[in-house]
Amino acid sequence: MSNQTFRPATPFTALLSVAIASIFSAHAAQAQEVSQSPAAAFSDPCAGNLRCFASGPVVAEVAQLTSAQKLKNNHSVRVSVRLKNISDQPIALAYKTNSGTMLDNLGHEYKVDWRSDSNVAGIGQVSQTTADPQFTLRPGEARTATFNYSRYVGKTAMGTIFSPSLVVAQLEIIPGNQVRTVSEYSINFTNIAPGNFGNPVSSIDDAGRQLAEGLKSIFKKN
Repeated sequence: MSNQTFRPATPFTALLSVAIASIFSAHAAQAQEVSQSPAAAFSDPCAGNLRCFASGPVVAEVAQLTSAQKLKNNHSVRVSVRLKNISDQPIALAYKTNSGTMLDNLGHEYKVDWRSDSNVAGIGQVSQTTADPQFTLRPGEARTATFNYSRYVGKTAMGTIFSPSLVVAQLEIIPGNQVRTVSEYSINFTNIAPGNFGNPVSSIDDAGRQLAEGLKSIFKKN
């Protein structure tokens, strides 16, 4: 009789465990590669543009900011904002009356004075009693609206960097020609210096050109 000795065979369950562990390890490594790849990164509608702010289906970009000279102890800052619809459905937007506020780099507060309709141009407004859905954007479409922020400066210094904010409402027309607010989107820009960033106001369409002319008349009156 032979005196040979044999090593016990590896149990099937042990081999299965090793195989499963190898599969999970491979999947984990693949998942890590995907999470670290640029394609899997969060998509920023503003693409790092510091003059841009995304809120819901709306991407807003400061197209122009003009700081006027002090006149009769008042200082005005005109801000043109390009609003783009990034959804796959048409949307009607309106500026929420009395929502426009702004701080300068010295901490002074400016407001879009609701008592004068001329302080908002290119977009309708919505308040507790009225709603204007004229500013309707198709998917991917963009248009520009302009807001005039002002404050009484007296003998205080005027800032040179501005952080304007406003709220736009998404409107819906319901039976009976009634309009209701579906959502509100807060738009906030930070540390914007005066400048013309492409001047889309004069290149969008006839309405844009009329808007520019209207703003000239506003500053002449002041």
